[in-house]
Amino acid sequence: MSTTKYISISSQKGGVGKTTINILAASAFHFLANQKVAVIDCDYPQHSLEGLRNKELELLKNSPDKNAEFQALGRQAYPIVACEVKDALSIAKQMQGQFDLVFIDTPGTINVPGIIELWKQLDYIFMPLESDRLSVEATIPYAQVLEKFIKGQPGSQLKQYYAFWNKHIKSEKQDFTSALRSTLPS
Repeated sequence: MSTTKYISISSQKGGVGKTTINILAASAFHFLANQKVAVIDCDYPQHSLEGLRNKELELLKNSPDKNAEFQALGRQAYPIVACEVKDALSIAKQMQGQFDLVFIDTPGTINVPGIIELWKQLDYIFMPLESDRLSVEATIPYAQVLEKFIKGQPGSQLKQYYAFWNKHIKSEKQDFTSALRSTLPS
């Protein structure tokens, strides 16, 4: 029996691509790497991933050509479960052993009931950011909370968290890489 890995693409800042990266990563692992994947969309209230899935299903229903293309992949779509953060942990626990990877799309804030408990049950958190001051300034305290209150704490299974550049803004002149490195714990 496989051990399910729980992964979240999370950010304190909106618009950095966390939902897009969640869906791309889940799709790549499911369709290209043949992993059993599920997605928990607890980015309440918008539930963008669930909305995208509903649009896809409607497109397949109304387009026999697209449906045939999808069927040719030979794999069913992976499940997307929409919920609030407070319910995500119990849903994730129900998925243990049924999936190789569970991706969790969280809200762009740490001020949500249940988020700390959810983070403690994740294996990895990836934080996309842009090379602009606002994105970096939002990511630093986010990472500090993970370091201080989650990683290595009793009852936490968080192995690691990673910040990564998702978007490069050519007009940005300041060197945020060194600013970020100087403020994050080593």
